[in-house]
Amino acid sequence: MRAPTVTLRVRPRADSGTDRLGNEVISYADAVSVPGCLWAPGTPADLATDRPEGASVTATAHLPRGWAKYLRGAIVSLDGTEWLRVLGEPREFPEGSVRGPWGCYVLLGRADG
Repeated sequence: MRAPTVTLRVRPRADSGTDRLGNEVISYADAVSVPGCLWAPGTPADLATDRPEGASVTATAHLPRGWAKYLRGAIVSLDGTEWLRVLGEPREFPEGSVRGPWGCYVLLGRADG
C-alpha cells in the first residue's frame, strides 16, 4: 500500500533587509507547490518533540529530498488559506536512511500575529 501524498504550498523566507529603526523586516517569496508530501495534523504521539522556539506544534509534514535548505523561517500551507510557520531548522535525513522520496521532517505551528 502506498502512502497518500499531498501537494503543499511553501513560501520561503525572503531577505528584506531592515526598517528605518534597524529591525529585520520579514517577508516571504511567492508560494511554490511541492508535490509528493506527507501531512498529518498535530504531533505523532510516539515521537518525543520539544517545543522549538516555545511554540506548539499544529501539524507535521515530510517533504521530498532537497527541500530542507529552503524551509528555515518559511511558512507552509495545505490549502493556501491557513499558513503554518516552520518551527526550528529542518535538516535532510542522511542518504539511504529513509525509504521513499522524503528528505526531511518538518514541525509546523500557527503563524498568528
